[in-house]
Amino acid sequence: MTRRELFSKFDKIRTYRKGSEAPHKALVLFMALAKVQSKTRWLSFPEVQKLIERFGQTGAHDPFWRLKNDRGHFWEVRKVPPDRLRNTAPPSEEELLDFGAEAGFTEDVHTALQQNPAWVVSLANAIYDAHPVGTSREEVFRAVGLSTSIPKIP
Repeated sequence: MTRRELFSKFDKIRTYRKGSEAPHKALVLFMALAKVQSKTRWLSFPEVQKLIERFGQTGAHDPFWRLKNDRGHFWEVRKVPPDRLRNTAPPSEEELLDFGAEAGFTEDVHTALQQNPAWVVSLANAIYDAHPVGTSREEVFRAVGLSTSIPKIP
């Protein structure tokens, strides 16, 4: 996958608007990018709940679930019964906790990001530019554990 192909997957992130943009999806994506840096693919639903609550929001099940329906097909949810996975409406927070639900980037996206560590930082910055969250980029990236230094490849 080329850089352009990867970045185009994130061009049309649909965000909820009712007066102002909700930061949920961007927060979840920043956390997922931090996971890529730590060589982990999956986010647990409780991790996402804590993050969203930390930024004064509620409804963590929406972005955790609805990212899988965005154009670009870069997100997947697992550990949820197949009949629920086919449903576009998210399960309740209680159901996601009961299932032990996890979510993360699709395998192709995760692999491309792992193979190109600089893309993680570039993608995080591009998402932040399009969907700013919190008081500053640094605050948000620090909160999710996202490093902005690009590792040197030996």
